[in-house]
Amino acid sequence: MNFKKNVITRALTLGALALAAPACGGAEPTDEVSQPSGRVDIFSWWTSGGEVQALDALIAVHEQKYPKTDVENLAEDLAEEARARLEQRMQDGVPPDLFQANIGADQFKWVLFNGVDDSESKVEPLNDIAQKNGWMQTFPQAVIDALSYNDTIYGVPANIHRINALFYSIPAFEAAGVSPPTTREELLSVAQALEAANYTPMCIGSEHWWTLNLLTFENILPSVGGPDFYTSSWTGQEDPRSAQVSDALDFLLELWPYMNADANSLDWTKGIDHMFDAESPCAMTVMGDWAKGYLESKGWVAGTHFEQIPFPGSNGTFVFTADTFPLPKGAPNRAGAVAFLETIGSTDGQIAFNVLKGSIPVRTDIDPMEFDATAQRTMADFASNSLVKALSGLQPQGSFEDLGPQVKTMLTTGDKQPVLNVLANDYAVLQ
Repeated sequence: MNFKKNVITRALTLGALALAAPACGGAEPTDEVSQPSGRVDIFSWWTSGGEVQALDALIAVHEQKYPKTDVENLAEDLAEEARARLEQRMQDGVPPDLFQANIGADQFKWVLFNGVDDSESKVEPLNDIAQKNGWMQTFPQAVIDALSYNDTIYGVPANIHRINALFYSIPAFEAAGVSPPTTREELLSVAQALEAANYTPMCIGSEHWWTLNLLTFENILPSVGGPDFYTSSWTGQEDPRSAQVSDALDFLLELWPYMNADANSLDWTKGIDHMFDAESPCAMTVMGDWAKGYLESKGWVAGTHFEQIPFPGSNGTFVFTADTFPLPKGAPNRAGAVAFLETIGSTDGQIAFNVLKGSIPVRTDIDPMEFDATAQRTMADFASNSLVKALSGLQPQGSFEDLGPQVKTMLTTGDKQPVLNVLANDYAVLQ
């Protein structure tokens, strides 16, 4: 099998090394026997700016603590490719030591492998590790619930990502004389003003359908229907042709003319790159807050060059996911994998990783002052908002593979009926 390796860069700046220095993230190993050793292979889809740097910093924390280990990131550019490669390895009985999954349904696929738990599960229960490290007290209950099946934890989260997030260029907004929008109506008005000031109002890369689903169903729909409707809609308890879904599609059609013309030929990073255009730069983008890490990897600074706000109309709702790491049964270097899981959940690991990833830490005992003002607002929102899981946390991967392509077609034809038909046809699979 051909696996593209993302060989981790070991050369870190002195600042990064200082960040990685041990603080209060866990006890140091007491003797040579207690130290894990050897190579630890982790399987992920982290290959973009911000993602790679964040993982490098996390690995630096771990390898400083355990110098006899060597953590390697076996990465694929796309999440769907990573999942396909992982599936083949798991079926062949050659799992990596650890692998990335989204919290909730995406992670539980491996707990309920072939629809059967326990005997068919491909991953180990992690309650003992969670108890040992005090995570039951330091992880929010909503996160513990989303990690757990039958009261058993099956993954360690590296972060919390906000999905319903809008990013805007501070210089562009100042030049156009507009303020951050708080409603969908204001968003359209701001887009008009930005266009008049020679900015591309919003940019997105929609070559891959998941970005359109994110924009439509994880940002616009919660702003239309609210958190309860969003969750009930994606768990099979609403009319798939409801007025709220129809209104969300209508708003997408209104917003789309303000997007970059080449959206459907770009991936998400290239879409965001339009914010750096010399002529008619893009002023806004909608993406999970891994976009914060990406923008910062390109040299922008939150609060100076750009800012992040909840998607207009979704204030008070926090659509979240987390990058979790389950432990496969039969992991080749189980001791090394368990040690890396403990680093992922440690104070030092969470700070080092999330400062660069654009996400926020899972642990509730981390001082918010370790993070910038943008992240601090996100942390406060997570603590106070209505929390709802991302689509990947509510439904298994592939439940609506034909939905994104139909949304893309709708944006060309202007006809929303095929999208509503797909939702109605597939709605029986939701539960």
